[in-house]
Amino acid sequence: MIEQVMSALQYLKQHNISHGDIQPRTILFGPNDEFKITDVQFLTNGMCGYRKHLAGIETECFLAPELLQPLRRQNVLTNGEIDEERADIFSLGLVALAASILQSVESVYNFEDYCLREEEMLNHLDLVKTHYSNDLYLLLVSMLN
Repeated sequence: MIEQVMSALQYLKQHNISHGDIQPRTILFGPNDEFKITDVQFLTNGMCGYRKHLAGIETECFLAPELLQPLRRQNVLTNGEIDEERADIFSLGLVALAASILQSVESVYNFEDYCLREEEMLNHLDLVKTHYSNDLYLLLVSMLN
């Protein structure tokens, strides 16, 4: 999944497009064992995941940490204000982490202070390292840093 979605994100980058809403429901599994990403912004009047959280219509969170403080301030971001490609990679890493441990990863967010709970993230990553492989663990750590 990670490789195929990263390939799709690379294709978007080559065309100066960022997805902006990587989460489990935007990654589809096809009949030929391929993963595809959907264009949810088309279905939501151009609202990326950040804007849906800002508007209060999104409940599930896969946002990159650099989006949390602007969310707290209720800022509408302009183009170039954050590294959108990096934010998509973080979101994909979080989706892959949730899929790996078969658990929600909502607990990594602290919405009182609008930051990540580092210890909670490390606990989830340790599950991957302990139950799966060090290679997957290292890949996820690189995506989530």
